Amino acid sequence: MYNFSYLVTYLYIISIIQFVNSYKEGDILTKKEVLNITNEYYISFYCKNDICVLVHNEYFDRVIEIPNENGTMIKYITYTCSYDNIISGKCSDKTCDDYGNYTYNTCKNDSECLSNKCFNNFCMFNEENPIDHCDDVYIKPFYI
Repeated sequence: MYNFSYLVTYLYIISIIQFVNSYKEGDILTKKEVLNITNEYYISFYCKNDICVLVHNEYFDRVIEIPNENGTMIKYITYTCSYDNIISGKCSDKTCDDYGNYTYNTCKNDSECLSNKCFNNFCMFNEENPIDHCDDVYIKPFYI
């Protein structure tokens, strides 16, 4: 019985350790590095060109910072609407987080949008410059 308790405790600790990521929000990697990540859970990235930045795994961030080719951090709006939703007024100009903080989703220039397309003050989906985001695919270990 004593050994069984040790085994259960050991398996519990191992399962908890698996949920601790070695990456943190804001980390910058190349697309190749992102695509080679294994055994990491609940991580998500936005990518522009070949540069990816780790974001909240549920994509809460409406504005992110990604460095350009010179290393200068550039802010981009990630909130994106379709043409039809923009025309019909269904896009929200601001979002509120769990703490009551508002983020404004409006743009004035294409360069403010991760999609590189600003239309009627909203970032719009852009077939010529699609937004890349990468997520982990979590498979629960058999012993949990």
